[in-house]
Amino acid sequence: RELRNAYGMASQTQGELTASQRQQWQVTGSHLGGGDGESSSEGTLKLTVPNLSQLEGAILSRPLKIQNLPWHLVVAPRESISSSQDGRVKTLGVFVHCVPDQSVVGQGWSVTARARISLLNHTDLGRSSRKEFTHTYSAQQNDWGYSSFIKWKNLMDPSKGFVKDDSIVVEAHINAETPSFT
Repeated sequence: RELRNAYGMASQTQGELTASQRQQWQVTGSHLGGGDGESSSEGTLKLTVPNLSQLEGAILSRPLKIQNLPWHLVVAPRESISSSQDGRVKTLGVFVHCVPDQSVVGQGWSVTARARISLLNHTDLGRSSRKEFTHTYSAQQNDWGYSSFIKWKNLMDPSKGFVKDDSIVVEAHINAETPSFT
């Protein structure tokens, strides 16, 4: 199945990033509307990825509070095994990450969210690439998305319109239900 967490595993047991993971991540981006506190059930994260041709590690957006939980958009180059004769193929992975402070919420939290991820097309927004999913986030599964959102060669193809000045723009619109805490 194409849906995987940002680390390529079916789940993650720890709610926080390790020090080595944090060192590999750039934090950038902004949010568009919504997400202004605990009463907001939806919002949109926008992440501009500069110097795409040199991207090696993951990039993490600034957090956006939705249902009083911090949400991030994560973009990373990945290697996927192709079902065709290509073997290993470089792809762009895109994930939605929810990591509340475990010292505040504990291990017994969960929230179901719907996310629509868009890789914006600079020449024609109607040709933007979009994918959607619904996932129940928890301390054990705090991120979800696509390890192979788009093949790298298609992403970098100038005729596709995704890259402008060696940058891409990715958005995630998130609609989260009321979280539960046990």
